[in-house]
Amino acid sequence: MGLETGSTISSLITSNPTSSDPVNQGDDHIRLIKSVLQAQFPGSTSTGFNTAITATEAELNSLHTGDITKILPVVSGYVIGANSPILVTDTLLGALGKVQGQINARSAITGNEIVTNVQSVNGLKVSSGVIDTVGYLTLSQSYTIQTLGTTSNAQWNTIAGTTNVAAGSFVPGRTYVIVSPGTTDFTLIGAANNTIGTSFVALGAGSGSGTALQTYLVGSTFTCANIGTAMGTGTAFRITNTTAQLVTSGAFIVTATYIIQSIGTTDFTLIGAASNTIGLSFVATGVGAGTGKAYRVNSLGLSGSVVLPVAPTIISPTISGAVMNTMASSVLTSGTAQSSTSGTSINFTGIPSWANRVTVMFNGVSTSGTSFIQVQVGAGSVTTSGYVGILGVLVNSPSYGATTLPGTGVQIENNGTAITSSRQGNLVFTNLSGNLWTFTGIINDVGSPYNYINMVAGSISLAGVLDRVRITTVNGTDTFDAGSINIMYE
Repeated sequence: MGLETGSTISSLITSNPTSSDPVNQGDDHIRLIKSVLQAQFPGSTSTGFNTAITATEAELNSLHTGDITKILPVVSGYVIGANSPILVTDTLLGALGKVQGQINARSAITGNEIVTNVQSVNGLKVSSGVIDTVGYLTLSQSYTIQTLGTTSNAQWNTIAGTTNVAAGSFVPGRTYVIVSPGTTDFTLIGAANNTIGTSFVALGAGSGSGTALQTYLVGSTFTCANIGTAMGTGTAFRITNTTAQLVTSGAFIVTATYIIQSIGTTDFTLIGAASNTIGLSFVATGVGAGTGKAYRVNSLGLSGSVVLPVAPTIISPTISGAVMNTMASSVLTSGTAQSSTSGTSINFTGIPSWANRVTVMFNGVSTSGTSFIQVQVGAGSVTTSGYVGILGVLVNSPSYGATTLPGTGVQIENNGTAITSSRQGNLVFTNLSGNLWTFTGIINDVGSPYNYINMVAGSISLAGVLDRVRITTVNGTDTFDAGSINIMYE
């Protein structure tokens, strides 16, 4: 019996029905064909196409080949539109025309915007290293010159909107060209002569009626007053952020690179500069003196980070002579170990304000009596109250117990009988926030008849920034007679 089943065209068997099939199965074959066609071509109603398909074979085949010209007519009536916003009332062709109009209204790039790896120039950070050529500058945008190109000095002055500067207003260290000598003796302020066109680096403000035009150099900064159309091929960096490390003479780092920002009373030629010229780059050979300033340059451009002008020096156990920044504060710094062989207390002071964790380390510490050892911290003075926590003790008898801290400090229990017992271990204070500190510690107590392990945890809120640690005893009279103690902070 040649009657198949299925829901796809591929499930239909071309040899069915056979000649020997009963005639009364003919309607079954017809219904099968109809159901397969509706399943394979469901249309929008899922019961089959309800509109005529008029696409040609070539047009249908183009859906497979990607040649849409077979099914879409050539766009006609399209024209380039105006440089104006697209409106919801625009036709599709009208909107496309406006898009092309907006694109065409954009200035040709042709070297206008060059993306480079430059981070900053002349102490002024630039926007992603964007460089504009003259003729494509933006009015009121701040720039620093990258290349002079064929742009003349007069043209740079036009672009910057600067005019002749009168004697009395010259800026020391800035370069000028004499325009009119007048009654000014330019040789007194750095010029070789008083001839029109002579270039000089100003040594003073000058006096008299003479005038001069500022000379723009690579690294000079300006605010665009004229776009500079047809004014040569000079280029300039866009300035978007004026934050950079400006260093005053006296704090320069030897071998570091700088760009002169202002001359002041500094002779930069004494510390590596070729001349005392604003915008000039130099490698410092000394720390300098006077009031001049310069921007520090790193391998990527101008440095915006804090640099340590003096290496940190630890003077036992007080910190001095260090100018610390955030990175320096992440370094583990050890104090100087003190022998715990005499006295009723051992003090560590001068802990810097950036410290967020302080560790107290014990090695073989012993006292002359049986009073518990007590650790206290403070801000300006030792804090003797407000300590909240629990002291737990494991004893090798074996037994264990726990007690609430009395509040006067972080206590370390002894074995209760032996004066000769010694302690080893660490007690760590960690800043939670502000002046609130938590503490945890594990310190053993080796003696007779028992060996203890002290486990302590709690917190203390100080009145100010933690700057000291004191190790003493609860009664304050027992003296230390063995071992050593040190601190470490970060």
